Amino acid sequence: MHSYPTNFLRYLFYLYTVKYIYKYAINLGKRTPSGIKNKVLDSWLFGIPINMIATCNGIDYGSVFRIIESFKSKIPDIDVLRAVDVMIKQEGLSLNDVASGIRVKNFLEQMGSSEIEMERLLTDIDIHSFKTNKTFSDFVKKVHEIHRFASGLGISIHQVYDYVEQKKKELRTLQIELDKMKSLILKKKIEYHGLQYRIKTNSFGNSSDRMYPS
Repeated sequence: MHSYPTNFLRYLFYLYTVKYIYKYAINLGKRTPSGIKNKVLDSWLFGIPINMIATCNGIDYGSVFRIIESFKSKIPDIDVLRAVDVMIKQEGLSLNDVASGIRVKNFLEQMGSSEIEMERLLTDIDIHSFKTNKTFSDFVKKVHEIHRFASGLGISIHQVYDYVEQKKKELRTLQIELDKMKSLILKKKIEYHGLQYRIKTNSFGNSSDRMYPS
């Protein structure tokens, strides 16, 4: 059995310790906490420079770069997302605003309409509201009233115009008939008063004949 000098054994222990620390440091770099990774990604998507991200999160520039590259390998369009996010921030909007816009766009597509048609409609409404000194809210309320009116009649809102025109035509017809009835009533009143006058006249004539016989 061989015996080794004490200094040699200490040297081997030192090498082992250094090797262990080196491996631990390498693994530690690979095991960046997910919380920091998410903060790095959020900051980068927000448009913050890498050096500033490193300073704010207490890590070096290379670590930030590797984290971002790791996300890029998993999300191919992440650069596009960052550009869009930066543009949204510059416009003073939020992701909720964008999500709302996407919902409206999808809704228009489901209805078979388009953004161009909607913009044209909104422009016409704005001009109409200005000319009539009404607000957009007033216009929307009036549309709801027409919708309720149509629903109460059991017709489509698209049939309201034809329905109103038909009722106007019926009203004109009834007005003509009413005027005829008024004329007939007036004629009968005149005939009645004429008859009353003749009756009274004949009565007075007969009374005179009895009082002064010839």
